[in-house]
Amino acid sequence: MDVCTSMVLERKEIESVLEKSEISTTEEAVAFADALTKIIWNHNQLGLIYDYYDENAVYKGAYGKKITGPDSVVLEFLAMQAAFPNLRVHITESFGRALEDGGYAVYQRSYAEGTNSGTSQYGPPTGNKLNESNSMGQTVYQIHKVNNRWKVTEEVSLRSEEVIEKLLKNKA
Repeated sequence: MDVCTSMVLERKEIESVLEKSEISTTEEAVAFADALTKIIWNHNQLGLIYDYYDENAVYKGAYGKKITGPDSVVLEFLAMQAAFPNLRVHITESFGRALEDGGYAVYQRSYAEGTNSGTSQYGPPTGNKLNESNSMGQTVYQIHKVNNRWKVTEEVSLRSEEVIEKLLKNKA
């Protein structure tokens, strides 16, 4: 199977998971979070953050970073995609649990792969690469039903911001 056919099939599978109107098991919540990660990062669909992140969603990152709302999340993600235009996220493990308030927590371990071939806040491209050995991260999503739609209400993402900063400053 060629790459294009593979991507189209993956995209259709992802969309069918996201279009599901009800999440009633931990497995469905994990599938939802994994599909959302893949479509945003690997299919460059940042605009879906507006559909699948609550308007008051909180994103927490390494070193005390905290941003609120889809606009801020999109800007954060755009900066990363601008610096690494060929960025792909590989999920290595996911599991979840039901929350007492009817939502779900999904724990996801992943790594990013890509080359700094775009300009970043630190300057011109360095050509340095993200890979499994330098970009492993943990993300915890809280997912709740908001206005009859399942959305991310909180995301905590722990990656080594220090390593990524060094790659962007050509100090790898």
